[in-house]
Amino acid sequence: MAAGKHLMFVYGTLKRNQPNYIFNTSAFDGISIFRGKGRTVEKFPLVIATKYNVPYVLDSPGRGNNIEGEVYEIDDKRLKIYDDLELYPINYNKKQIQVKLKKEIEDEEHSDNNHEILQCNIYIITDFKKELLSKPVLSNYDDNLQENKYVTGENRYQFDNLNYDTKCDVKENWPKIETNNPNLPIPIFVYGTLKIGEHYHKYLKNPEKGKAEFVGEAETNTKYPLVVESKYNLPYLLWSPNNGNNVKGEVYNIDKDLLAWLDEFEDHPKTYIRLPSLVKINGVLKNCWCYFTYFLKTIDAELLSKPTLESYSQAQYPCLEIGW
Repeated sequence: MAAGKHLMFVYGTLKRNQPNYIFNTSAFDGISIFRGKGRTVEKFPLVIATKYNVPYVLDSPGRGNNIEGEVYEIDDKRLKIYDDLELYPINYNKKQIQVKLKKEIEDEEHSDNNHEILQCNIYIITDFKKELLSKPVLSNYDDNLQENKYVTGENRYQFDNLNYDTKCDVKENWPKIETNNPNLPIPIFVYGTLKIGEHYHKYLKNPEKGKAEFVGEAETNTKYPLVVESKYNLPYLLWSPNNGNNVKGEVYNIDKDLLAWLDEFEDHPKTYIRLPSLVKINGVLKNCWCYFTYFLKTIDAELLSKPTLESYSQAQYPCLEIGW
């Protein structure tokens, strides 16, 4: 496969006539070319899980079925869209598997050697809860035939405010942060106008909003693009792992009341999405909530072309009062 080109095997909502097929159309940047229907050479468990009825392939080769799906040849731009949709690498991992094209499957009984086998990438759950192996396994996912329909991202906003803790239904070690125990502080990483000396830091010091205790300066363990939008000079941390910089900021322990207020302040989950992220503080990794701007929903071409920062400062980018 040429540089910048990728063969992807999709088995769920990205297939034709499925809820997320739009991400394989010209509505999005990049190239996506349908190469044909295919079937995995190895067997894997394909299950439906979470209250959103999401199809997942579990990394347990030899179990389940040879999975039916579709093969697409995509470029780097479309791969970025795939990765963002699947919340890679925080949710899914990617793995190379062998896939046999459908036309070869149909001729299988007539020829043992004339099969085109493709090396394809697949989005797969590697660190899954073992009880998922007891779920019914599918060989071919079709949302149109499911009694309980897949819930798309935009509908999850209305469904339950897009609480990503539900990924714990699937991932064994999903980075869960306790938010319901009033005796435990909630760690949050701030990188923009909420930092000390910045425009909206006053809200972290306002007891009417809730409690906040400064823990220390920190930086993200993973690189992300931190950019400033033009209209209000607001900083956006783009959900694009392994691009940009290790972003500098501050960690606070806050209570549930302040977390609820911050969710409203940051317009979670529409303008920003609150996701867990590892940060380094005093040389130690700590899992904290962080507000990201999610590519598929709110990032436009202008933001993607802006220079990326290591640290935000109002002195350099004076932000305008929005009215909180």
